[in-house]
Amino acid sequence: MIGENSFAGIQYFGLAGVTSSCKDAIVRMIQFGDKINEAKLLTGTGENSATHCFLLNVNCDELVAIKSGFSSGYSGEGPKGLSVVLELFIRHGIEVDEYVVSESLIDRLDQSALKDAYLDLIESSRPVRPRALYDYILRDEDIFSGGSPELWYEFPPVMPYAIMDSRLIDLALKFEEHPDSAILSGFRRLEDIVRNRTGLEEHGSKLFSKAFQGDNSKLQWDGINSGEHQGRVLLFTGIYMAFRNKRAHQEPVHCEQKLLNEFLLLNQLFLLEKTAVMRKTVEASI
Repeated sequence: MIGENSFAGIQYFGLAGVTSSCKDAIVRMIQFGDKINEAKLLTGTGENSATHCFLLNVNCDELVAIKSGFSSGYSGEGPKGLSVVLELFIRHGIEVDEYVVSESLIDRLDQSALKDAYLDLIESSRPVRPRALYDYILRDEDIFSGGSPELWYEFPPVMPYAIMDSRLIDLALKFEEHPDSAILSGFRRLEDIVRNRTGLEEHGSKLFSKAFQGDNSKLQWDGINSGEHQGRVLLFTGIYMAFRNKRAHQEPVHCEQKLLNEFLLLNQLFLLEKTAVMRKTVEASI
């Protein structure tokens, strides 16, 4: 019998009846690199016919259950959350099928107590046909041509530590609490690095022009043509003129996305500076 079977060794995310908790759990999985291979939308029967949860196959056949924070059939957070996650799955090419399951199965899932026999029951069931998944999606935009802009706002602006220059890590760690200070300190730090390498005394865009511009520059990049070299020089001078100077003389903008974009631009300058080498001078023959 089902009740005598062993508990399933799976993970459970979210809180039953709390849409934001369940939706955010799925967003975090997508954001931080879990590969969702397949999503089963589990829909209740009877009084629970408007209640939904998910069983996800992720990474190397691991199973993750997302509790019943989703609903349908009315306007509210539950249906909106279901619409968002279904749209995310479709945009990421994740196969989704709907299965009608018993009230007891959903209750077990919400209690983090599914047993193996319940999983076998789901696997042996047939998905709902014809598909009704698109009936749960509330947005009018064509989800196959990029989706609504609001969809991508579900993802938090997260610091990508894996691509950060090591000389910025300490500022990256402080960024969430003090973004303006971290950005300004990063700009100053880059100037100090270039001045120490070149012996130049200038500041800002003038410093980078003298450090990288022309055949007599102090620093250069090997293995690239003159057009690419000039483009990199313009990145340094342009970013300083467009962002650093404005930030130093105006009140900071409090927008997480814009602040993170600016910090990542600064990071790119650090990465470029790291690959630059001192230009070799050729002494004139006597």
